[in-house]
Amino acid sequence: YSYRDCIVFLIDASKSMFDQNDSGEVPFYNAIKCLIQTITDKIITSESDLIGVCFYNTDKKKNINDFENIYVLSELDIPDPKIILQLEDILENDFSKSFGHFNGDFPLCDALWTCSTMFSNMKQTSAQSQQQNNFKRIFLFTNQDNPNQYNEGNRNLTIQRAKDLSELNIQIELFSMNKPGEQFDFTLFYQNILVFGDDDQYIDPNQFNASTKFSELLSKLKRKEFKKRSLGKIPLYIGSSSDNNNNNQIVISTQMYNLFSTARKSSPVLLDPKTNLPVKQLVKNVCEATGATLLPSQIKQSFYYGGEPVIFSKDELDSIKSIDRIGLTLLGFKPTSAIKAYHSIKHSSFIFPDEQMIKGSTVTFNSLVEQMLKSDKVAICRFTSRSGSAPRMVALLPQEEILINEFDSFGKIQFRPRGMHIIYLPYADDIRHPVNVGIVKKNKSDEKKDQESIELAKKIIKSMKIKFDEKKYLNPSLQKHYASLQALALERDSIEETIDNIQPDQQLIDKNLDLCREFSDTIFPPGY
Repeated sequence: YSYRDCIVFLIDASKSMFDQNDSGEVPFYNAIKCLIQTITDKIITSESDLIGVCFYNTDKKKNINDFENIYVLSELDIPDPKIILQLEDILENDFSKSFGHFNGDFPLCDALWTCSTMFSNMKQTSAQSQQQNNFKRIFLFTNQDNPNQYNEGNRNLTIQRAKDLSELNIQIELFSMNKPGEQFDFTLFYQNILVFGDDDQYIDPNQFNASTKFSELLSKLKRKEFKKRSLGKIPLYIGSSSDNNNNNQIVISTQMYNLFSTARKSSPVLLDPKTNLPVKQLVKNVCEATGATLLPSQIKQSFYYGGEPVIFSKDELDSIKSIDRIGLTLLGFKPTSAIKAYHSIKHSSFIFPDEQMIKGSTVTFNSLVEQMLKSDKVAICRFTSRSGSAPRMVALLPQEEILINEFDSFGKIQFRPRGMHIIYLPYADDIRHPVNVGIVKKNKSDEKKDQESIELAKKIIKSMKIKFDEKKYLNPSLQKHYASLQALALERDSIEETIDNIQPDQQLIDKNLDLCREFSDTIFPPGY
């Protein structure tokens, strides 16, 4: 996918941002720590994403528009380790000496204009990286809930500038922070620049709750750091399967996502040892008989049938593969209990209604999910994900939205979205039947021993239960790999120690050691 996530961190550098809050933390430094964490994550996971850094309410100025009290620390670009070192210097040194503070009434509209200019001037690395292929967002960090309070002209200019950004598909994300003994009031001003659309649209104020602790701010940032990227638009057909009989079918527009995907190490880049410049790899197809280089149009493919090669051109092969329309076609419903965990032959996908393509999709989709949950049913569908791909048998497993309270100061946040999981089912050709070997009939005395060992095993299982939260277990191999890369890139003297959370709990094992020994003595012969 050619989509890039482009984020400008717009951070308020007024004096109030340097006052310790009720948790004894400095809001400005919390914002800088979040920025460092985001840059580190982007360097590791998203090599093409862009990040820019802009301070406002500074005494010094540095920006292409020559606005007063705005300092652009870094233009929108692929982040590198140098910016991390700059930010660490800001944490260690006196900010007021390096950048200063502005004590007047700063026009926030100038800061938004500067961000818009940064997006307009960002580097385009290839023909594919056009404006429409970028997710553009402004992460605004501040504890000022009512800027330009006594300047109606600047307030109106800021609101208009925010509307202009919205029309350019530039989204503003507010990361508000509380002042000492004072709660950030979103309704005083920021509701006018963050929400545009239908007047009747319900806006949950809890999503704009301010943060006091760094952990709360970082948690909020993590939820918005990575843009959820759709794998494609998938229509769900209910009714006639004929393309020519559209009057007898309902079509629901959905978008498909991967909620889980294996994180892998980034691929190494091959370099020329003399210049350290990247090496471009070229693959050529050569005729075995003549040694001549072949063009793609000269290459054909063959399959053997009855010992004889059957030759196909690329167009013929593509036409054979294209046997179905793209999308999900409903075949019927089954009880949820009919779908077992071992039926899934690959990781699931997730679909969510897409109102932009077909109006009414959200209402229809949600009604279907609600009724399937009530009746405890799953939908069985025929699924073709893209042109040329083979159709699959899938089950649509409905999921209700789950909200949780992560922090006391926050309202409820979405833990699981409402939608349907696509469970990929096996064909009859995919099912294997292993042969049971080594099963021997046992006498009554052996059965008695087996029952004793089963009871002991039950006790061990009950006494060694652990709480599992997938968000707390990081891949230790990946963490060590990227910690080493970070240390080399930042020229550190030592590698930061990483924590391996998937080690056995030795205290829990020692606590049940006697029970484990009794179980071992029961199932194994003496002296084993």
